[in-house]
Amino acid sequence: MTKLYCYKVARDYGFAPNPFWGTCSLACCKPDIRRSAQIDDWVVGGGSAQNKMRHQVVFAMRVTETMSFDAYWGDPRFQCKKPVISKSAKHFFGDNIYYDVIEGQSATQADSHHSYSGGKTNYLNLHRDIGSNRILLSDDFIYFGQDAQTPPAEIQSFAGTDFPTDVRNYQNSYQTEHIETIVAWLRSFPEWGLRGLPEAWKNPYA
Repeated sequence: MTKLYCYKVARDYGFAPNPFWGTCSLACCKPDIRRSAQIDDWVVGGGSAQNKMRHQVVFAMRVTETMSFDAYWGDPRFQCKKPVISKSAKHFFGDNIYYDVIEGQSATQADSHHSYSGGKTNYLNLHRDIGSNRILLSDDFIYFGQDAQTPPAEIQSFAGTDFPTDVRNYQNSYQTEHIETIVAWLRSFPEWGLRGLPEAWKNPYA
């Protein structure tokens, strides 16, 4: 049975999720979702009140592939997602940052958005990220970013469950008919893939 995992994207830097280079990847943060979501499940991120995007959809991805951190690090397809701090924001916020991973215990963290300045390991981020040694990937996604979209009124409150959710963890109690309605609305947008830039790029990071 297809599930839909919905959560609040509190900080949209184009890092988690990373929607660049033709693949939407969720490689950092949200370890519970990364551990649980299966192929063909949906992951949807909603905006935050702080960013004036409450109950708007920032991105949606149908999970089409999963892999471990070490597989991601070594895969030729995803070398472009390794961060290059000295280049543009698109490169700076690369999410392919872990290798030699022992789930929940240890890993090597590349110089990145989740490390300290100068590449010093940020162990708080590291241990949260490697809490699940599983990355979600999608070549079937839509990323609105700054152009986040508000769902129709009939979608926003299914049986008392807000969509997109305003909770920090996640919501996945949507019924099958609700998921089908949500996906149909998302599919109504004619252009999929990268449609907008990350919300945080409005600031000097970009």
